[in-house]
Amino acid sequence: MWFKTPMRALRTLMALFVLAGAMVVATTPSAQALPYRECNNGWAYHVEVVGGGGAGVYVPAYGDGNSLTRNCWLERTSSTRVRQEVRRLQYGLQDSGQSLYADGIFGNITRTAVVNVQAKNRIAADGVYGPRTGSVIRWCYWYDKKQWCGRWV
Repeated sequence: MWFKTPMRALRTLMALFVLAGAMVVATTPSAQALPYRECNNGWAYHVEVVGGGGAGVYVPAYGDGNSLTRNCWLERTSSTRVRQEVRRLQYGLQDSGQSLYADGIFGNITRTAVVNVQAKNRIAADGVYGPRTGSVIRWCYWYDKKQWCGRWV
């Protein structure tokens, strides 16, 4: 054997495991790597939905004070802080046939609902809300005692 001592063999093996682990971490995609910023708490984007009655619905969005865009992302968080953007997403998930409570917390139940909607619509089921997922969610609003639903494009 080319190792002179068992200790040297163990150190070499450990170094290989550390190197392999670093390569996996470096190549694993994450939501932060997306070209979109995280949706802001309190911001919303009022969009007309295709199939709606001419009005609009509020969807999660990002705003910097000068402009507003719905091209943002939300992902699971361990925080219990209630967020209006997550609540808007949860309402859309409910209207898309998912059973969950709109508590404003993006936990495991919300993530599972996002994955279900993504899989049903044949898009990458990563559990992260972004523009592509937002465009397949059924968004609804009430106007004049009638519910109007559609999708934003």
